[in-house]
Order: sequence, then structure tokens, then C-alpha cells
Amino acid sequence: MTEIKGVQKLYEAKQTNLPTNQTAHYYGRADGNVYVIYGTEYHTQTGKGKTKYIFARLNHCSYNFKGEVFKNNELLERELAGYRELDDQDTYKNLEVIETRKVSKELFPQIEQDFFKS
Repeated sequence: MTEIKGVQKLYEAKQTNLPTNQTAHYYGRADGNVYVIYGTEYHTQTGKGKTKYIFARLNHCSYNFKGEVFKNNELLERELAGYRELDDQDTYKNLEVIETRKVSKELFPQIEQDFFKS
């Protein structure tokens, strides 16, 4: 990821409870919010598989940007490494989708930048 001011990439998860079989990318922002970008496949009318990327805020989480502490508001505050081990079964129901874009996988780095510009 190219550096984006005020955004810290927290981690990537290959297996999550999100509705995807692709890697989910988690970010902390200086505003204290935690975001996720993940791709999901869809098929066009011609049957060709494409990817749409979902940019969403995790409403049950927060991030202390300066202290690099990730907090699940429903659990105790933890160091980021400790959160990776937690079960994320509530993640999907606590997502607030901000934007969805249908693009090719090759454009992911640009989409990542664009999502955080707003």
C-alpha cells in the first residue's frame, strides 16, 4: 500500500466471516475509526466473473492511531496482535458500507487510495 496520510494498514485476513473468499484488508484511521476493504465476485450478464470492492466501517471497533491500540468496543482493549486471534463473527453485522466499486483486481491499489481520499 502506498502511504496514505492518517491511515494505517492494520492487517490482512485471508479467512474471515465476511461474505468473501478473498483477502480482507483492515485499516485504522486517525479519526479513530476502523475500516475494511474486501472484494467479492459477481457475474455479468454474459456470465463473466468480475470483482466488486466494498469499503466499510466497522462500527463495533475503534483504533488509537498514536498508541496503535485496536479496540473492539464490545470487548476489552487489546494490542493489535491480540485482536487477530479473536473470533470476528460479529464483524459482518456491524459493517456500515460506505462505497462499492466494480473494478478489476489489478486496480485494487488505486481503489485503496481512492476510498481514503474522502
